[in-house]
Amino acid sequence: MITDTLKNMEQYCGMHEGIDKIFSLLSSYDSENFTPGRVTVDGDALYLNFCEYEAHSAEGAQFEAHHRYADILYIVEGNE
Repeated sequence: MITDTLKNMEQYCGMHEGIDKIFSLLSSYDSENFTPGRVTVDGDALYLNFCEYEAHSAEGAQFEAHHRYADILYIVEGNE
């Protein structure tokens, strides 16, 4: 997992074309016009999933693992 801010996204560009596309979309994100839901970029291969949720405490939490996908978690407000 990489924990960073969008101001440093240039450091990760070029690692994978999907990362470049997602960062391009996130850089134009407007929280004033937030609409929860899935935004398809490239079918099931690349998509954004905008959601609101209450984070849980670390106590009792389980690790999350993905075999087919990489997550880029962009937190607008609060913390994970």
